[in-house]
Amino acid sequence: MSVPPSREPSPDQPRPDRPVPGPIDPGHVDPVAAARFRRLCRSSPWRWRTLRFRAALRAGAEPVEVLVRRPLALRVVSATGELLYAATSARPGTGSYATPARRSSWLMSPHLVTPMRDPDGLVRRRPEAAYGEAWSDDPRLASALDPAQLAGNAPAAAELPHAEPVTVHALREVAHEGRTALEAVVSPGHAYRVADPAAALLGPGRSTVRVDAATGVCVLVEPEDDDAGPSLWLRILGTDEYAGDDEFLGGPS
Repeated sequence: MSVPPSREPSPDQPRPDRPVPGPIDPGHVDPVAAARFRRLCRSSPWRWRTLRFRAALRAGAEPVEVLVRRPLALRVVSATGELLYAATSARPGTGSYATPARRSSWLMSPHLVTPMRDPDGLVRRRPEAAYGEAWSDDPRLASALDPAQLAGNAPAAAELPHAEPVTVHALREVAHEGRTALEAVVSPGHAYRVADPAAALLGPGRSTVRVDAATGVCVLVEPEDDDAGPSLWLRILGTDEYAGDDEFLGGPS
């Protein structure tokens, strides 16, 4: 997997990580392991309330520092310390999901409803809820925070071939920026539909993606046919830290 740059990166730049030893068989992925990866991709809304991280949302972009407090509080600061965005009620990235959102007044926040979980605690089936993650400049930020588009809201019917949104070609556990993640080589299938094309995490062809094992957040997307490096990179700095409204003042509301 190609990673920029070739020189030793600074702590604030995307950098390769040494994977936890584990074989990748390009011709076969254990269906049980692939199902666990998809459950992790559905689980983010129930695994954290606040998240602090550095992110680069385009290849070669300078990372920004981001603070998110669910449901929609967002603060974005540049690498030089300039406040780029702050709001307690940012626009929701509802286009990041596999089907167009149907936001209704009766829908509750995801953390207030109970999903169907498997014994490992990961989500097998997502209930109807007011899904939508905060974003300001690039809707793929919302997609990374809740990468359900990689799995769909529930498992596809077993009798329908190629019905999953993405095909998992390879899968292993790796260390990403000091945290455990699941790394998968995936490609979009016929069922990969994103309401807002700009919010799609995947392009045509195969990509390597990493999903943080603790939070369910997508922390890396790297297309195989693009030598520019990762098209999305996140380094998680803190989870479930206190974040009052004063953290999100000073920007557009």
